[in-house]
Amino acid sequence: IGVTLLLRGDRTVEDRMDSFVSTAPAATRAATDRSLGNIVSSARQMLNSASGVLYSEKVFRKLSGANWQITVSEYFIIRYVGALLIFLAVGLITGNLITGLVLAFLFYVLPELLLRRAIAQRRSAFQEQLVDVLVLMIGSIRAGHSLIQAIDVVVQDMPPPASEEFYRVKREVELGLPITQALVNFSDRMENEDVDIVVTTIDINTRVGGNLTVMMNEVVETIRERSRLLNEVRSLTSYARYTSYLLTSLPAIAAGILYLLNPEYFDSLINNPNRIILIGIP
Repeated sequence: IGVTLLLRGDRTVEDRMDSFVSTAPAATRAATDRSLGNIVSSARQMLNSASGVLYSEKVFRKLSGANWQITVSEYFIIRYVGALLIFLAVGLITGNLITGLVLAFLFYVLPELLLRRAIAQRRSAFQEQLVDVLVLMIGSIRAGHSLIQAIDVVVQDMPPPASEEFYRVKREVELGLPITQALVNFSDRMENEDVDIVVTTIDINTRVGGNLTVMMNEVVETIRERSRLLNEVRSLTSYARYTSYLLTSLPAIAAGILYLLNPEYFDSLINNPNRIILIGIP
């Protein structure tokens, strides 16, 4: 029993609920083969049960923020096992362990880079939708809907990622979480200051009461002013930022041009492992 509990690992309430909380309405999911889906689902369940010790709350939040439909255990297995297989395959095929090690390292860091890129793109897309989402919620509340009904209107009328994230909030509330806690989980996934303001406003209104539409109108105006100032700062600092990008990449560009023009110039550097190590030392 102790070994089984160790392999299963510790699970938080949010992790146990994740199997019931989908990030998109059922009507928008593509139809799949039930028999094949059951086999894949059973295999994934066995794999996750055996590797539960790999669970990480931080990685779980990242996967939720990127809307990747894999578990934390599967994410780690892809990185570790994939890197090991590439190292063994390249080492056996080419006989060069250094090349295999380099390619394995690149494969190991690639999922993390793709995950961060997916998170950044999703958060940027949500930021562009945030004002429209709040205006839609304000209109729904003014029409007599409750807050959870206004969230349902957002799920039905807004495109992803806003509809997916608010559908997750709706499902968590349906499964028994307080709406304030579901919104806090939503804020943790987004890691957005504007979302924090919205969640704090709703939390204060839930605790002490008041006119929610008036409060959210003020929040919308605040977010619009913040966005305007941020765009203005970006335009004023664009020259300095792109200059820094050019100066940072200039040594690598110059080295590449020199290598194409005179390959023998770099032979003494490339053929000496000790000098290659020195390149990575800052």
